[in-house]
Amino acid sequence: DADETISSIYELRPAENRDSGERFIQTGAQKEKIGRAEYNWSMLGADWQLAGEAAFNRLERDSQLFRLSGPSVFTEVPFPSGSGNVTEDRYEMIASLNRILTPELVLQASIGGEYSRIRQTGNAANSRSFWRPKGSMSLAWTPSEDFNFSLGVERRVGQLQFEDFLANLELDENNENSGNNQLVPSQTWEIVAEISKTLGEWGTTTLMIEQRYIDDYLDVIPLTNGQESLGNIEHASRTELEWITTLFLDKIGWTGAKAKVRFEYEEGKIQDPVTGILRDFSGGRDREFEIDLRHDVQGSNFAYGGNFRYERNRPSFRISQIKVEKDLPLSLSFFLENKDILGTTVKLELENVLGDTNRKYRTIFDGPRGVSAVLLSEREIYKVGPIFRFSISGSF
Repeated sequence: DADETISSIYELRPAENRDSGERFIQTGAQKEKIGRAEYNWSMLGADWQLAGEAAFNRLERDSQLFRLSGPSVFTEVPFPSGSGNVTEDRYEMIASLNRILTPELVLQASIGGEYSRIRQTGNAANSRSFWRPKGSMSLAWTPSEDFNFSLGVERRVGQLQFEDFLANLELDENNENSGNNQLVPSQTWEIVAEISKTLGEWGTTTLMIEQRYIDDYLDVIPLTNGQESLGNIEHASRTELEWITTLFLDKIGWTGAKAKVRFEYEEGKIQDPVTGILRDFSGGRDREFEIDLRHDVQGSNFAYGGNFRYERNRPSFRISQIKVEKDLPLSLSFFLENKDILGTTVKLELENVLGDTNRKYRTIFDGPRGVSAVLLSEREIYKVGPIFRFSISGSF
């Protein structure tokens, strides 16, 4: 049972004209109640479980838009599509089993479904219900103590964000999502393979490969009235690869030191709802490389180390806009730690040693992308200096 009150005020006044501007106010509440029951038993050489869940969610929101019509005088502008209530009653039933087939092979499987009913009141009232099958199956193979392989397939059902049913504004970038009362939850076939190998005294390495095939993918789409909103795209796919290796450096004479290397790659495919061309997903990170180094000094309470990280973000797309954000994409940090000062751990960190910056690039077109001329190009660079962190942790 969880309740959350919503209250926010956004105001924008251009520096070159203080007598013009907008104010956007949102108030409301989110409520959620969840009940879950499970029953476990053993039968036919397997462990079984029957689980049921009921969730009742509600969003109440009132939005008000004001425009400055003179010095410090805001006049309300009608914005009915931003206010309303959205409720969902969702029920799920899943039966699952866990069975050891051989000493090296374990099977896990589940099957079930989800029923939900979504009701919306206000300017764009609507009521719909959905039935979605769910399930999974995975095999874990451990032929030796130092090697493990698993392969799994799962049918997943996404959860909708109720805020997307109602209209919303981004005053700083002059964007408006009109709201969409026809949204449906996405459905995904997910295939995951994972290989884990122990490297003896050197450490461990794990490779994960994931492939997703998505129906009713959510992205910004053009509406028939010429506006834009979050909507469903029929098909999409995503490939993800993550490789993590932990190395203990005692073997090269650096006692108590270890390094962790992580590489992540992601690529999506979706038909752009504006241009019709295949492209990657909109926004989010698609590349990341990270190295962590830690040395616990033998015979003392001190440890030190550092972290190097590179990450790359995808462009995000709207109907007449392309934006790329880079928040400290190249980062280097160091730390010094004492694990016993009056029973606590004291840590000093120095981040952004390379002096990287936050950057944002935005291209706005005079109409839909791909067929319209560039109206405006923005480039914002925010310098970020060294970041110092001091923390104390422990039990008192």
